[in-house]
Amino acid sequence: MKLLKLPDYLRKELSRPVGILVEGSNYREVAERVKNLILKRRSWCIGDVVVRSMLDINFIPDVAIIDRRTIRETYIDSSYIEEIYTRIGVVYRIYNPPGHINPEIRDLIESIYRCNKKTLVIVDGEEDLLSLAIIAYGSFGDAVVYGLPSRGVVVIYIDEDIKRKALEVISLMTPVDA
Repeated sequence: MKLLKLPDYLRKELSRPVGILVEGSNYREVAERVKNLILKRRSWCIGDVVVRSMLDINFIPDVAIIDRRTIRETYIDSSYIEEIYTRIGVVYRIYNPPGHINPEIRDLIESIYRCNKKTLVIVDGEEDLLSLAIIAYGSFGDAVVYGLPSRGVVVIYIDEDIKRKALEVISLMTPVDA
């Protein structure tokens, strides 16, 4: 299997928020504002803190993607998240090392659309770049939500322009052996 590795020269570009940046220091207030932005759309929430914050305000994202870590280092107990999705939906696992995109995510995204249930994806590795794949392979109108450390939460609505940009970045990634 070939993984796609993000070249160093693209890291800075991808660290800038695209979409709507919801700032604030109170997690619940930020989560409420995000909820209002994504209601009536399929929601893809990426990151343990983002997912937990949404669950804390009783909003269950359609798709939650976690790696049991925050800021790439600190382990987070995700049992609460896992219990909810195991009870009401489906749980998938995928391998995705830091700084890479596992191309199998495309098939997983298609499976998520087909099953049409609340879904949790647990990533062995790092989930950060999977938002790029979701934008590239997701459906128009869906909302992609991810945390921007020390800044807030970013909300992106998938449209033709953002999808084209995501596919362009993915096409610049380097295939490497897993």
